[in-house]
Amino acid sequence: MKRLILLVLCGFMFHKAAGTGYPFPAGSGAVGMGNTSVSRTDLWSVVNNISGLANLESSACGIYYANYFGIQALNKYNAAIAIPYKQLWTGINISRYGDGNYNESFLGLGLAHKIRNVSLGIKADLFQLQISEEKTIHKLLFSFGGQAELSKELSFGAYIHNISQTKIRKDLEERLPTVMKLGILWKPSSKIQLSVETEKEIRYSMNLKAGMEYAPVKGFRIWTGINSFPSRVFFGAGIRKYNFEIAYATGTMSAAGSTHHLTLNYYFR
Repeated sequence: MKRLILLVLCGFMFHKAAGTGYPFPAGSGAVGMGNTSVSRTDLWSVVNNISGLANLESSACGIYYANYFGIQALNKYNAAIAIPYKQLWTGINISRYGDGNYNESFLGLGLAHKIRNVSLGIKADLFQLQISEEKTIHKLLFSFGGQAELSKELSFGAYIHNISQTKIRKDLEERLPTVMKLGILWKPSSKIQLSVETEKEIRYSMNLKAGMEYAPVKGFRIWTGINSFPSRVFFGAGIRKYNFEIAYATGTMSAAGSTHHLTLNYYFR
C-alpha cells in the first residue's frame, strides 16, 4: 500500500512539473501558445475542451507525442479523431503516459453541439492506472465544457475536467485531478490571435497562462506563450499543406529543462 501511495503521489508531482498525469494539454498548437487551449478550436479540442469540436470545418484525425526533460518514463502519446453527424460532433481519443513500471492511460469519448454562437460538449474518460506489482485500477470520469463567440473577434471558453471528482481507489483519499479552466481568445486581425487563460487544480495554486499565434503567410503559424505556475516559456510553429499539418512546440522550465511536442494531423476534405 505504501508503494502504491508513493508512486501515485510521484505521478501527480510530475503532473505539476511537466503537464503529465492526465490527457491535456494535447496538440503542439495549444502547447506553443502556453497551453491556452480552452477557447481554441482544432482537432485536439477533443482533449483540451470537447466543446471546441463543434466549430471544426471538417473531420480530422491526428497523433501527438510529447517528451518531458528527455526522460523516457515521462513520454506521452495521444491519438484522436473527430467526426460530425449532422449538427453533432463525436470525438474519440486515446492517450498513454509513463513506462512499464508506472503508466496512466485514457480512452475518451465526447460529444459536442453548437446552438447559434454557443458550443457545448460533454466527455467520458475511462482511466487506467498501472503500477508494477500492483493491481491495475480502472475508473470512469466525466468532463464538461463550453465556448461562446461573443463577436467575430472575441471568444470565451470554460472547461471542467473530472467534474465527478473520481477517487483513485475507495480506500484512498487521493482523487484524480479536478481541473477548471477559463479563457478568452481575441483575434485583432486575420494574422494574429491572443489568448489569456486561468487554470485551477483544486489542490494547487492557480496557473495564469497567455499565448500568441502569428500567421505571416497562409499555411504557416508561429506560437509563443508563458505560464505562471510553474513558470514556463513556450515556442512553436506549424505548417499546413493540402490535407496535412505538422507542428512542433517546445517548453522550457529552468529547474528541470525542456519539453518537446510533435503533432501530425490529417483533415478529410
